[in-house]
Amino acid sequence: MVAGLQLTSIGSLGAGDWPRLVSAAAGLAGALGAVGYMIFRTSRLLTDEWITLAHLELAQFRQRLHSSRHRRDKRRADAIDHIYEELQTYRDELYGSVAESISDLYSRLIQANDAARKRPSLAQAQTAAALRSAVDATVQAANYSYTRSDFAALRKDLARAAAVFVAGVVLFAYAANPPKTAAASGHTTPARQAASMASGHRTDTASFAAPARAVDGLISPQVRGS
Repeated sequence: MVAGLQLTSIGSLGAGDWPRLVSAAAGLAGALGAVGYMIFRTSRLLTDEWITLAHLELAQFRQRLHSSRHRRDKRRADAIDHIYEELQTYRDELYGSVAESISDLYSRLIQANDAARKRPSLAQAQTAAALRSAVDATVQAANYSYTRSDFAALRKDLARAAAVFVAGVVLFAYAANPPKTAAASGHTTPARQAASMASGHRTDTASFAAPARAVDGLISPQVRGS
């Protein structure tokens, strides 16, 4: 939309049109800023940090997010708290076969990994595999819920940015394309019409007077006296 605008029309604005120049610059800056915000906000969603089982379970991690000065960290902490309660509701579908809670799942995973390192056996490997499968399903569900909630907030931000973008483009198009003057558009005022009619009348009079003077010069004095 910005590329389709007539940018060359800005050059037709003179020094007396500084309000239009300021409005055009403000509209263009607002439109480009809105586009940049859309790109930044969307890319931040796609490059966000992956939620792990430790993020869900470790209290110090969530406390650090809550105590952060950044608004984004606090929003992430609130989202993780909500996801933690949501995962407890779907326990039987995610990890109910191997653990009673997320805390129990996390502790069992740590014990299975320690046992697999110290006393590797087929039974330990099978237990660790079952636990890792449950952990993977839980983490996938957590990240899906987080991405979905973040995308719901993203839609509102993009709607506001789109409104700013459209307003900036409209303001730029209006300010950069001033209305044409009366002379440029071909319209004449009543005073100019009267002046044009008067000049045309003088031209017609002069055109008729010239042949009369020429004929008068050809007539001899005698004929003129008689």
